[in-house]
Parts: sequence; C-alpha cells; structure tokens
Amino acid sequence: MNGEDFKVWLETSRMLSPSSVKHYYGAIETLRNELPSWGLESKDLFAMTDDSYIDEILDNSSFQEKNKRGHNMYSAALNHLREYIRTTK
Repeated sequence: MNGEDFKVWLETSRMLSPSSVKHYYGAIETLRNELPSWGLESKDLFAMTDDSYIDEILDNSSFQEKNKRGHNMYSAALNHLREYIRTTK
C-alpha cells in the first residue's frame, strides 16, 4: 500500500472529486510530517497494515487542536485512511 494506491481508492471507492482526493492526501502527508513534534512516532501512514496507530493520533491533544483549526479535515482524512487500510488488507 502506498499514497498513490490511496488516491486511486479515494477516487474509485469513495467517488471523491480530484480536489477532495488532493486535500485528503495532503492532509495525511502533513500529519506524517508533524507527528514527531507531537511526541508521536514518525511513520509512513500510507504503508500501515494495522489501523490502531490512527487512534493514537486522534487521541493526541496537539492533533486535536490542529484538527479543530482545520474544521475536522484531518480526522476525516484519517477516517478515510482507516477504511482504506481495513478494506485493502
């Protein structure tokens, strides 16, 4: 699994517009880069085969602040990623 596969999955399984796909993909990339500054392990989120780390991110107070400022776009992106992981195992 990788970021390109995630994009295709969003387009075909979620029927999202190219603009929405770009935003969700970008949100995951942004989160990946910020994880260490929040005290979380830096991981390639697109390569995960287990979605349990997503809960750790969602529970992080720094993430929650960013997500609130971003009008819940980051949690929506992570929820899409969770579903992608679960359906492509």
